[in-house]
Amino acid sequence: MNAPLAAPMNAPVSAAAEATACFHCGEPLANGATWQVELDGRTVDLCCPGCAAATSAIRDFGLGEYYRHRDSFAPRPGKDELPPERYQVYDDAGMLARFATVEGEVAQADLTLAGMSCAACAWLLESRLAHAPGVERFDVHFASRRATVRWRLADTRLSRILDAVATLGYDARPFTPDARRAQMEAETSALLRALGVAALFGMQVMMIAFAFYTGGIEPGMQRFLRWTSLVMSVPVVSYCALPFYRAAWAAVRAGGLVMEVPVALAILLAFAGSVWNTVLDQDAVYFDSVSMFVGLLLASRYLERRARAAASARLEAFTALVPDGACRIRSDADGEHFDTVPAMRLAPGETVLVRAGETIPADGVVSEGLSAVDESILTGEALPQTRGLGARVLGGSVNLESVLRVQVTAVAAESFAGHLAQLVRAAAEARPAGVELSQRAARWFVAAVLLVSVGTAWFWWQHDAGRWFSTTLAVLVVSCPCALAIAVPAALAAAHASLLGEGIAVLDGRALERLADVSHCLFDKTGTLTVGQLALRDIECQGNTERGTALRLACALAQSSNHPVARALRNLAEAGAAPGLTDYESVTGAGMQGHLDGARLALGSAAYMASLGVTVPLSAGQGATPGKEAWLARDAELLARLEFDDRLRDDAPALFTWLHAHAYGTAIVSGDRLAVVEALARACGVKTFQAARTPADKQAEVARLQKDGAVVLMVGDGVNDAPVLAQADVSIAMADSAASARQQASVLLLTPQLSSVSRLLAMARRSRRIMRENLAWAVLYNVIALPLAAAGWLAPWAAALGMSVSSLVVVLNALRLVRR
Repeated sequence: MNAPLAAPMNAPVSAAAEATACFHCGEPLANGATWQVELDGRTVDLCCPGCAAATSAIRDFGLGEYYRHRDSFAPRPGKDELPPERYQVYDDAGMLARFATVEGEVAQADLTLAGMSCAACAWLLESRLAHAPGVERFDVHFASRRATVRWRLADTRLSRILDAVATLGYDARPFTPDARRAQMEAETSALLRALGVAALFGMQVMMIAFAFYTGGIEPGMQRFLRWTSLVMSVPVVSYCALPFYRAAWAAVRAGGLVMEVPVALAILLAFAGSVWNTVLDQDAVYFDSVSMFVGLLLASRYLERRARAAASARLEAFTALVPDGACRIRSDADGEHFDTVPAMRLAPGETVLVRAGETIPADGVVSEGLSAVDESILTGEALPQTRGLGARVLGGSVNLESVLRVQVTAVAAESFAGHLAQLVRAAAEARPAGVELSQRAARWFVAAVLLVSVGTAWFWWQHDAGRWFSTTLAVLVVSCPCALAIAVPAALAAAHASLLGEGIAVLDGRALERLADVSHCLFDKTGTLTVGQLALRDIECQGNTERGTALRLACALAQSSNHPVARALRNLAEAGAAPGLTDYESVTGAGMQGHLDGARLALGSAAYMASLGVTVPLSAGQGATPGKEAWLARDAELLARLEFDDRLRDDAPALFTWLHAHAYGTAIVSGDRLAVVEALARACGVKTFQAARTPADKQAEVARLQKDGAVVLMVGDGVNDAPVLAQADVSIAMADSAASARQQASVLLLTPQLSSVSRLLAMARRSRRIMRENLAWAVLYNVIALPLAAAGWLAPWAAALGMSVSSLVVVLNALRLVRR
């Protein structure tokens, strides 16, 4: 059964109105002149083809929820004054709010682009759209096939921008994960169909060509086979190569040069010359070269698309963490009401109900309930975390055990998952210097190829007119700049995807380049080299108190507190069952007390003990770090001093062993006391360490190393680490770090393993090596192949094979980065 359409309470669109008017715009339906569209399992009536196209677009791009929650009917598409009807739906205020950010009179949105095939396409779109009326920014991210557009609402509309993109031969839609997946699936299906057709007919043409190469065919049979090859080549040249023609024509019409220009020229020139020679019954035909050229180009493009799809899937996983709907709780005089609303429409201060097994829809604070929450995909913490009254929960984490009521504090882009997704996506879409260099080189290379082709044709026409055609064709084919254009982007996309799959989110697009040059690695201690959770280190019993007795009494007090000291005591297996406690009370930052068997138990700082009349020896605990020791007393009797410390991460020593083996300079800089830092440095095998350092001291140490020529990597996680993370050349923070640390970090570790640092550094060096290999291969190939083709020593079929193989080598070499 289909659910009835629902509208917000503030401006409902009634079912009666929908039944008598156009479902999309609300205009009266003319008798016998309606258009119909299938939507959510039912048929809706529309008043005109424009509304039908708009409704179909909303449905096809996964935005059907718009009709369930719209405040009013959409404006009816016009005929003359507005752009094509298929884009006008995106001008609706309700629709715009779903995918765009509006600040005053300026809006910004992400678009997903179809039809781009090389870096020059991105340049063409940017150079044209950035100067369109009302557009402030139009940044294209080639690797992810997305664009960020910022425009003035008073001067233009999004539909006009999308129409301008369409006039250049590309298709743009507002980005949503569903729309992106649908688009990529459609593009991949179309590419596979074209590749299948090219392979099917291309193999027949190649078989015929093989017969020609072996010789001994009668003249009459030769004519028949040439005509057969012509017929077999028509689907390849007309259908399979159509995307190349469209991209080339759009670029030429816009006054730009893209990779498809020489490709289209080569295909059309080879096919036209072959048809001409077939009609005149001459020997020189290149149907086999054309078919192989198109087929191998499509195969190379398919592999590149597969690599890009894997990277996009991992990047977009963050946007899919938060569920589409949420159960919002409303209270009024009649009691509580539970409404299912889109999660993105939640507002801070509202309360939602999260049942066991459901995903928490937004960041918030637990207002009622106690449950275990799985935050592994966000913070890397493998074990479920207990969350009760007042505890913070993250949107995208899963409630495992019982019902929670959560008061919303942040939604969508402002949430932890949303902020992380934005940072990761921005890094993946950033263009490091190497990418920009390869893109500029590819654009200039296209122009150079065309000039060389013209020069080659003129030279051979003057010296050997019978060879000008085949030689010029070979030059056009062999020098297609595919490999040069994708050499660096392919490697970076593969590296980012591989790292994200291992729980390492690169937040700065230039981080990998800088990481490859790092010479010194500096580490904070607490929360970075240590787990950030206190553990009991020692118990100093007073008088005749036994260790086991002191531990059981301390754990009794700890059962009702969430202080780090109390959590450390509750985690002790040796403590045994805790006795019952009554009259519990705590003083924030000082201590806690309660009654057991008629006696008052107290656990807290020396100052807290003094306030209770308990005398603490002045010599006891000297040198202990404040906040890491606690005193236990019963009535006025001091029972024991408990000392706590942070536990070293298990993989920290192995990380420093790896760093030293690879000639990295290492140091620990901490605000903790000297004895603690020295012991930790000794355990890790680190000779250089500094203790009792302020944030300014840490920043100054990094600046000193940089002044001496070092490239510094800083790893930290606290609020006080933000200045030094910003000072370092490249920085790493843990996923559960303070917000200020995450904002300054270049890389975020989504798993709590320090071994991720060594994997990251190794990947940075490896990705740079592969980028250099790709560029070197692309340049070397063209330096060798172009002169051979211009000299007439390379046949067109060999040129097609060489060009395609060069592109395949670049893609396959980049895919080495994703191997596990």
